[in-house]
Amino acid sequence: MGIIGPASILHVEGNFSIGDSYVNSHARILCGDEITIGDDVAIAWNVEILDDDRHEISIGGTTSEQTAPITIEDDVWIGHDVSIHKGVTIHEGSVVASDSVVTSDVPSNTLAAGTPAEVIRENVSWGGSE
Repeated sequence: MGIIGPASILHVEGNFSIGDSYVNSHARILCGDEITIGDDVAIAWNVEILDDDRHEISIGGTTSEQTAPITIEDDVWIGHDVSIHKGVTIHEGSVVASDSVVTSDVPSNTLAAGTPAEVIRENVSWGGSE
């Protein structure tokens, strides 16, 4: 059973599921489409998980998708003040460094950091994934 910490906002219009995981305080989760959080996921405080832009945007006459699912697989650790955007999968055993903005998939057992987040280390494991 998942735990979502105090002072967090969980706004669900789509399909939201969380395994045996923990989301710390002051998280902001907007689920307009689908957000799946696996087991043994540790999400620090002040994290945003947004699968919906809440508006459309056109570039060169092509309208972007407004929503896309987010998947956070098992044994992932997400640092504080991270923002996770639509259409992203964070694969098993990965770590996302604090203050990162995740706009593309994070491969298994890697450390991703930055704005936008990029893989900076491979073959990573942490306490939840060992």
